[in-house]
Formats: sequence, structure tokens, C-alpha cells
Amino acid sequence: MYKANLIQKKVVNGWFIRLVSFQGSFLVNAFAPNGGFYSQRFSSVTSASSFFSFFCKKLKSNSVSQSQLSLF
Repeated sequence: MYKANLIQKKVVNGWFIRLVSFQGSFLVNAFAPNGGFYSQRFSSVTSASSFFSFFCKKLKSNSVSQSQLSLF
């Protein structure tokens, strides 16, 4: 069983977002209030951290669209 190492987590408008390292990659996982799960993989912690911050900012301003979620 593989274990992900938590780097950062945040709850924004009911969404639970976390940044983890897992098997040499970095994942931004987003758990929606309705139970939906979205995940994006990155090769560097810098890219993952930037996306984590960007996504949290978008959620905070309520400006995330369904088409943006399809990028996951």
C-alpha cells in the first residue's frame, strides 16, 4: 500500500483541497461539497503549489466553472 505525504491542505467554500506527494509526483486533489473528486498531477512541487494557490483563489471568489473542472 502506498502512502501519500500531505504537503498542504485547505477548506474553501466547502471544498477540501490538498496537495500531496505520491510516488515521485505531486497531486492536487479537490473534494467537492457534493462528493465529487478531482485530481491533477504535476512533476514538480513548484507547479503543484502554484496550481493549488490558483485553484483555492478561484474557489474563494466563486469563479470556478464546470469547464475549468474538466481540466482535472
